[in-house]
Amino acid sequence: MKYRNLMIILCLHLLLTNISYGGDKHGESSRYLSYHSLVMTGYQGWFHVPGDENNNKSWVHWGHGGKFDAQNCTIDLIPDTREYKKTYDTPLEFENGEKVKLFSSSDKSTTDVHFKWMRQYGIDGAFMGDGYFRLI
Repeated sequence: MKYRNLMIILCLHLLLTNISYGGDKHGESSRYLSYHSLVMTGYQGWFHVPGDENNNKSWVHWGHGGKFDAQNCTIDLIPDTREYKKTYDTPLEFENGEKVKLFSSSDKSTTDVHFKWMRQYGIDGAFMGDGYFRLI
């Protein structure tokens, strides 16, 4: 019974904390007064590479254990990186000997490309995530 009550209190605390956090306003005015008829998406930049703008030390979400090589690759397809201003060489090579290049979500130019694509394909806005959630 104590465990159940503790879990209920914890869940209520998390719910109320996240509701209040979600209400933070980032601007003085809004372009739209509601989301009615808008196409919205979620956006969470979580792919990082060693030496990117946040000075990451490992291949975050690209491979197992922070490594990115033939044995530790966790992606099914290599992304087309031709539109990215900044890319990073990986240990992998294509059959023609050219290095496989990847992007980092830490780089502002990467986010700019992603939001350009959203605008180009009719996405009205995005809910941003930072990969963390509040416990307190």
